[in-house]
Amino acid sequence: MKNFEEKLEQSLKKEYPLSKEARFAYDEAYTTIAKKNTSVTKKARNFWHNRKFMLALTSAAFIFLLLGVSPIGSAIANYLQFGQFTSKTLKTKGFVTKQNSQQTTKEIQIAVKEVYADTNEIGIHFAIALPQKSKLTNPKIDQYALNFALKNADGSLIFDLNTGLSSNGLAGSVSGSQHYDKKTNQLDLYYRYHTADKAIPVLKNSTIIVTSLTGNFKREDKPGFSYQKEGSDYEKITGRWELPIKTSQIKPFSTLRFETIANSTIALTAHVTPTTFTVIVPHSFETLKNISSAEIYLTATSSTKNSTQIKYPLSSINASKTIEKEDILTFDYPAYDTYQKITLHLGKKEFFFLLN
Repeated sequence: MKNFEEKLEQSLKKEYPLSKEARFAYDEAYTTIAKKNTSVTKKARNFWHNRKFMLALTSAAFIFLLLGVSPIGSAIANYLQFGQFTSKTLKTKGFVTKQNSQQTTKEIQIAVKEVYADTNEIGIHFAIALPQKSKLTNPKIDQYALNFALKNADGSLIFDLNTGLSSNGLAGSVSGSQHYDKKTNQLDLYYRYHTADKAIPVLKNSTIIVTSLTGNFKREDKPGFSYQKEGSDYEKITGRWELPIKTSQIKPFSTLRFETIANSTIALTAHVTPTTFTVIVPHSFETLKNISSAEIYLTATSSTKNSTQIKYPLSSINASKTIEKEDILTFDYPAYDTYQKITLHLGKKEFFFLLN
């Protein structure tokens, strides 16, 4: 089975030069179905703004279901974890920091193993050791989830994933992946919390507070609402695990600026953080109207011997909070300073960006 996973991983590397593309492929297929025959109009923008939280949770659940705990799932999960950053700068200068904070409650040890953070996104890798006879080791369970919040030293909550510690709840979107080793009863959960408006503050002596761990049984979903019953639909352990983060190890990475080249039909600006490529587009820009989100994406061409064009689909579109006449296009982008030239595709039109 190990050889099979290695071969599958090699195959996936050839097809998807960037690890995030696996997640994008799933997200794009799912959201394309959900938004079929819709266009990026003002109505669509309002719809996504009002439904962001519900759709974020739906996407997270969908990703967990796709991965499951199968050997194939664990191989694909390598592309959703924190080796996803392809920039040499991010890798050599330690954008993802090692952590080793852990606490045991009700015989369940939860540890924070890795963390990364910038103004747009936070990633957290949890390693959970389950007791041999825990109800959460039931073989019928096929997906796991944590309820947790991230608190800064001043007491403010950066985000809250259904812990009940804050009435505000989640202000952005969340996605994740998982892998469960049945031989050792170790569960690895990877969470990515994302905002589109650079609203994440600098982490200072932050603490993660976990309030529960849930394991959901595999079942066939039927249309309509169905009441979930503990013991038959899921198993849940509640408690309190407080896990400090060594924020002093998290290094700041500057925001990079891209500009459209002179022969582009309109001057657009873009900036890049280690996790996100953001493009600012005027509301009056006709090209952005009446095109589907599937037609909005970035491409970059690798400089390897067998060069490959890499696609980055649209992650979200939002109206600017500070300037109402602009739209903000965001793309999950793990390459940071790797490419000097990026092409923005808006329907049939292309716009070329150069690193400033």
